[in-house]
Amino acid sequence: STGTPTNEHTTDEISQTAQDDKSYWGKILKFTFDTETPEISIFSKGHRNSQDIAKVNGKIYAVEHGPRGGDEINEIIEGMNYGWPLQSFGSEYDVSIISKAYDSIDNHQLPLYTFMPSIGISSIDECPKNYASYYEPFNCLAVSSMRGGAIFFVVFDGAKVFFTERLDFGSRIRKFFVSDNK
Repeated sequence: STGTPTNEHTTDEISQTAQDDKSYWGKILKFTFDTETPEISIFSKGHRNSQDIAKVNGKIYAVEHGPRGGDEINEIIEGMNYGWPLQSFGSEYDVSIISKAYDSIDNHQLPLYTFMPSIGISSIDECPKNYASYYEPFNCLAVSSMRGGAIFFVVFDGAKVFFTERLDFGSRIRKFFVSDNK
């Protein structure tokens, strides 16, 4: 995955590349190794600042930093557009409004969940088995937070999140791994 490396306004040239099919900025890429030369294609576009990606129960999920507010958990679906910089639940760093409308964005996919305010989202994985089995048949993802110093369990079904549970650790968490119940 690639983001759009900027901290300026959505109108900046680099932010606009997230919607440009000729650019790899702001995309999740697909690499195919069937030949001597790997083929690269755009899997999805409209990503601001992807942080981590995981395959859980056969689906792909990614987390990305929003601008001021709007850290996202996304179910990544091939061919879909996640909106950046045309749409975001966050705002510009100077608190200027970013459009919330998405009806004019072809193949738009809304986030599974948006953290408001931002938590400094950093990593994603499946939930520990004992926690996930407690809430079966619902799905469970675990995401970490640098700013919040916590891991959040997110329980959902399809595109509907029922709740998040916060486990505080008191320090920034960049990356974590789940192995069974550990």
